[in-house]
Amino acid sequence: MKKEFILSSLARLNMLFAGMMLFPFLVGIIYKEPLRYLLDFLIPALIIFLSGYILYEKIEFKKTFNTKDALTLVAICWLVYSIFGAIPLYLYPGDFNTFFDAFFESVAGFSTTGATIARDVESLPNSIIFWRSFAQFIGGLGIISLTVSILPKQSKKSTMIMKAESVGPTFGKITPKVADQSKVLYTIYISMTLITIILLSLGDLDLFDSIIYGLGAAGTGGFANRDLSVGYYNSTYTEIVLAIAMFMFSINFNIYYMAFFKRSKNFYKSEELKWYSVMLITSILLIFINTFSMYEKLGRQLVDVVFAVTSISSTTGYVGSDTSTWPIFSRVILVGLMYVGGMAGSTAGGLKMSRLVLLVKSSVNQFRMMINPNRITVVEFEHKTVDDKLQQSVMSYFIIHILIFFILLAIVAIDINNFLEAFTAVATTYNGLGQFGEAQSFYELREASKFVLSIAMLLGRLEIYPLLLLFTPSTYKRI
Repeated sequence: MKKEFILSSLARLNMLFAGMMLFPFLVGIIYKEPLRYLLDFLIPALIIFLSGYILYEKIEFKKTFNTKDALTLVAICWLVYSIFGAIPLYLYPGDFNTFFDAFFESVAGFSTTGATIARDVESLPNSIIFWRSFAQFIGGLGIISLTVSILPKQSKKSTMIMKAESVGPTFGKITPKVADQSKVLYTIYISMTLITIILLSLGDLDLFDSIIYGLGAAGTGGFANRDLSVGYYNSTYTEIVLAIAMFMFSINFNIYYMAFFKRSKNFYKSEELKWYSVMLITSILLIFINTFSMYEKLGRQLVDVVFAVTSISSTTGYVGSDTSTWPIFSRVILVGLMYVGGMAGSTAGGLKMSRLVLLVKSSVNQFRMMINPNRITVVEFEHKTVDDKLQQSVMSYFIIHILIFFILLAIVAIDINNFLEAFTAVATTYNGLGQFGEAQSFYELREASKFVLSIAMLLGRLEIYPLLLLFTPSTYKRI
């Protein structure tokens, strides 16, 4: 590991992070919060900025690094941001009694998981509420991606860092320069977020609530400022807007680039988009039929079903209606949607639709070869032939994903002496959902379980490999 590269990169990231902490500070000023709450953001921001500035001045930025360095930087960056983000939460005299509580909440924000320690969200000051949701927005497309889009003089090898942070089996490069790509994607991301906020404000939500739910939908994180989540408002309009937004943010952002910047009509040919759309439509129809006898009004039922499907499949986790009262068949479908998640290159969590498609196609191909060993077959995805290396990579990731899930489950089961509760806690955090069915808090868990679930959230967001490198002794050998 090249320490100079890691430290010089962290210097820039620290200064950027300090600037981000000024946003909740301004929110506190607007809502005339006590000086103590304001200082909880301002003082840490100043300390973090100074630490970054000192490193920036003392260590020259190193542009020479390899893939392992890029993966290590991503993992360390997300850990550091989660720790820094926990400081204002820990200083607040509320539900975050220990630093483990604050760290859990911070990780849930940046990883866009949306799991929460808070038992009474509505009692939190607006600055804290905004910080939680803003963290989801930052983590949506990625911390490194945001940095590359803003800071000048990035290395030509920044593609490796972007690839290390991106979600999905492949990294789609849409512009010659990676910095330009980040700017394009963030332009789309911010524009869609602003549109969502404006549409929400035209309904039953005030501006602050619209911002909170708009940021949550954009990052597909699901943090709310009401204990009953979206269900608090009992607003069909709000649920429809959020359902559309959650679906839009769970789509690969490269598709938007093709549609809006390239003016290409080929975006609708995306195979992953077709599979994802079919999965959602099929799920909506099956759940609609299964819950038909539970509703008197078809319109209300359709809104509830569509909202639940888009919320779970995008791994946002907003709660509209109480899905825990639905038949087991419908709830099993929702669990499946949670595991699959959204599309690669989106802000959604989960295994990703592209991986599922490749797993299915590779399995079918293996079956055909087993029946007829002399037959030459190929796997195609997005109108391209998928080589054996990528197929093996997807299969290996799936196996490691499942293996780590059961390791996490075994550890958490020591604390939670109920299989269903332990399974739900690990499944929702590991797959980026945060809550399933009725809104729930992780407050009652022990610190050890909170820490393990925090790691689960980071593993799910970073797609395992970067974080695993931190536990590999060879990572710390100087090259």
